[in-house]
Amino acid sequence: MLVAALILKWDAVTAFYPSAILALGRAMGGLSVGPSQGGVPAWATEMAGQTYLAWVVVVVVVMLALAYILNTVEWLLYRLGI
Repeated sequence: MLVAALILKWDAVTAFYPSAILALGRAMGGLSVGPSQGGVPAWATEMAGQTYLAWVVVVVVVMLALAYILNTVEWLLYRLGI
């Protein structure tokens, strides 16, 4: 269901992805040792321009969400004694 929602709203995801990566780059700019332009490290600018990385991020987020959902279901079954 989460995957279907992401696919249906893929335009919103692709519009949000560059700004999210640039914001992450600004937040981590103090930790970065490489070159930066306008407070945004070069790695963040490069990642924001590569749309295939959006798919990688989506796959990782979906896998993490499924892992937490399955962990919660397992815990609930354990607590209920099933």
